[in-house]
Amino acid sequence: MKIRKATKKDLKAYKIMRAASMEYFSKISGEKIRSSLDKGIKEEFEMYLSRRDKNLLIFEVRREIAGYMGYMIKKTKYKNFAYLEDVFIKKKFRGQGYGNKLVKYFMKIAKEKGIEKMGLGTRVENKNAIKLYKKLGFKVIGYNFGKRIASNKVR
Repeated sequence: MKIRKATKKDLKAYKIMRAASMEYFSKISGEKIRSSLDKGIKEEFEMYLSRRDKNLLIFEVRREIAGYMGYMIKKTKYKNFAYLEDVFIKKKFRGQGYGNKLVKYFMKIAKEKGIEKMGLGTRVENKNAIKLYKKLGFKVIGYNFGKRIASNKVR
């Protein structure tokens, strides 16, 4: 397994994986996600490459891109924290311990940067992720709530 910073050359692979991630999210959450998010995915990718506090890592297995991990590290005079924004592993690589290795890698990076507190979020339906995060010592510290509302916007 090789972990490296994403480059502009990874955009195509990232788009495919991010779309698969959204499809998986739709499946476990029951929410429909618009399929025409290509522009948004590209903007998200470019944001990861251009912002100092954001990072996108690509991981490879036997020279094949197997997934990605996006995270943020903020250091200010008031607080320092790290937040794991997204982890995605291609279906054929799941169940082989790569998620565990990626999250541990994130924890190592945060520790090396002097971060003492880190966070992450996942859907309540994502039982595998919850199990992994608890196994790695993360604790549930709050709840997020959501509600769908009707829009008056004409499409």
